[in-house]
Amino acid sequence: MAGKSGPANNRESAADALAFAATVLTVLLGYTLTLAPHVTLGFSGIFATAAMYGGVPHPPGYPLSVLWQQAFVTLLPVSNVAWRVSVSSAVAGALACGFIAAMVSRWGRDRNWLDAKKSRWARVLCGWSAGMIFGFNGAFWGRAVIADVWSFTILLFTAVLFLFQTWAFAPRRTRVLYAACFVYGLTLTNSQILLAVAPALPALIAVGNRELARDVLLAGCVVFIAGLIEGCSGVFGVQPEWKLGSLFPVHVAVGLPVLTVTGILVRKTRRVLTEWKGVLGCTAAFVLGLTPYLYVPLSSMTNPPMNWGYARTTGGFFHAVSRGQYERVVPTTGAKTFAKQISTYAQSAAKDFGWMYLPFACVPWFAHRGLPQRQRSWMLASLVLFACLTLLMIIVLNPPVHTDGVRTIKVFFSASFVVLAMWVGCGMLMIADGSSRR
Repeated sequence: MAGKSGPANNRESAADALAFAATVLTVLLGYTLTLAPHVTLGFSGIFATAAMYGGVPHPPGYPLSVLWQQAFVTLLPVSNVAWRVSVSSAVAGALACGFIAAMVSRWGRDRNWLDAKKSRWARVLCGWSAGMIFGFNGAFWGRAVIADVWSFTILLFTAVLFLFQTWAFAPRRTRVLYAACFVYGLTLTNSQILLAVAPALPALIAVGNRELARDVLLAGCVVFIAGLIEGCSGVFGVQPEWKLGSLFPVHVAVGLPVLTVTGILVRKTRRVLTEWKGVLGCTAAFVLGLTPYLYVPLSSMTNPPMNWGYARTTGGFFHAVSRGQYERVVPTTGAKTFAKQISTYAQSAAKDFGWMYLPFACVPWFAHRGLPQRQRSWMLASLVLFACLTLLMIIVLNPPVHTDGVRTIKVFFSASFVVLAMWVGCGMLMIADGSSRR
């Protein structure tokens, strides 16, 4: 089915588009009915004020979110400002759910379905189900109906995954790969916690081009070795506090597997730097995606009511971008503490995502060996991504395990629920395929 072209391929793409549209409309309806009518607790007032006057919220400034919310404040002259910003969160959240549905539907194209028409409807329904499950999970829903920036972050993140999947299943479309790297840069201007995704990007690239993934990992090895030298000696003067800093062990823990995998790929391919143009293109696209940060000092120059840190000055700008007002990251170190945090995450996933959906997420892994090559590769890449969004993120966040702490931190766990929702949709597709064959 993957090799079909012309009208058949158009029908397959139409199924993906239908899954996207149906999910967006349904989720948006649910969000609209549950929107917060006014300013809520937390940072809602900060984001509403920044959206109204084009200001600078708390670090890192959220330039893209401010522009997104400001568009709704301007173009939606209904009710109060906080409600309009809440609408922007709802739309972003619904679009994110639509991308999840489209990815599930696209993944199902490679299956050898007995009935092409029924397969398209199965892909639409399973994709819609995955998007709905994610959209109304307990960790994400509450942020998608208030004046907040997290739903827009998840929108950017799901767009990155959608673009990587689109390219991986059709690797000749290099522009799509560059677009994925560009959007990932945009994502980091809105939430730096998703830096935890970076080690998984070569795995996503390897689905479409193993040689390009190898050369990307080589570039990562250069960064790792430079950071290792800096952490041990401070010779570059970039981050001298790393000598006693807490992030250095994390750098080592991530860098060593990268170095190992790079060596394995170099040994298998017996070549290096054959895809250096692709690496340069990805790097340039990623750096271009970081340019919205330049909006922060420009906005600060207008002296809006919400002007956090006075980012129009050089010191204020770097203070905002580097999240200088927050305490330094203190990652998890003890094995016992880490085990408790993993247990806390598992409880949050069972409660907020829904324990009844988790068996569906296991289905693709039970039948992993029988999957077509690209489906199997995508599942393995998503497993690396899931590990980064859970294990690595837990280490960096070092979340508390008491009830109040979990309630505060669980929103960040919802990024990993994107992967769980995709697995659930893929499991449903495999069950539907098996039922049709019987």
